[in-house]
Amino acid sequence: LSQTYGVIVYQEQVMQIAQVLAGYTLGGADMLRRAMGKKKPEEMAKERAKFEAGASRAITQFFFETDDFLRFRDRCAAAGITGPMVPGILPIARFSQVARFAARCGAKIPERLAQRFAGLEQDPAAHAKVALDVAIEQVSTLRRHGVRDFHFYTLNRAELTAAICEAMQLRAAA
Repeated sequence: LSQTYGVIVYQEQVMQIAQVLAGYTLGGADMLRRAMGKKKPEEMAKERAKFEAGASRAITQFFFETDDFLRFRDRCAAAGITGPMVPGILPIARFSQVARFAARCGAKIPERLAQRFAGLEQDPAAHAKVALDVAIEQVSTLRRHGVRDFHFYTLNRAELTAAICEAMQLRAAA
């Protein structure tokens, strides 16, 4: 991660970290990355077993409904999964692109969020301001609920993530 100053910028880096640090196969690393999906009890048991085998954290799929993440974290804790759940944060550099990506992944985009971006595709400055505000609100809420680590999905567009981290005074762990 030295090329990206300790910040995970590319999805390939997520996969490599999951493979190297937790011994996941490439398919297993991808499944972990999508861990935000609704899990059945037997799937939760498999996730717990991964932590028991040495995984130190799980990175979730991106989401925009913070309460969904908090409920998921609580369900994991109730299932005996004690490692931290690192929320996947996707800054909205281009709303139309994120909407397509979310549809393919099964992630929900709340109507209130779509309304905030309505009509901004042709106004890059206003779009960037709303995108920054949305991500800061999400991270701030998560921090109030005890979350300390975040995984930003940049989709190879790190500028917005860098601005969010600067505004929130977030730094990569040493």
